[in-house]
Amino acid sequence: MENIPNVLIINGLIGFLFYMMYKINRYAFAFNTILLMGFIFYVSLQDPLIVVMLELGCPLLLINTGMYVFLHTTNRPKSAERKYRVQFASNRGNFKLENIKRGASVIG
Repeated sequence: MENIPNVLIINGLIGFLFYMMYKINRYAFAFNTILLMGFIFYVSLQDPLIVVMLELGCPLLLINTGMYVFLHTTNRPKSAERKYRVQFASNRGNFKLENIKRGASVIG
């Protein structure tokens, strides 16, 4: 693991694998973390664990966490339920508010 281009290529390929998992799987963070632990264990059999963690573990864990923050989506409906929608008639047409759960008041 002392060759810098090899480390960069490995980090890039595994980062791309993480990206693909986020695109096809809802539980990609957990799956990627388990995959990363297995990969680190496998590589640490050949090299010292501290070197593997510094060169592969930390960057890949950062990549996985960053992808979780920016790529993770939940399966929420795009529009609110019908009972939480309010439509107001205005001079320029209808004005629709969604996700009103406490109430709406019109003043003036």
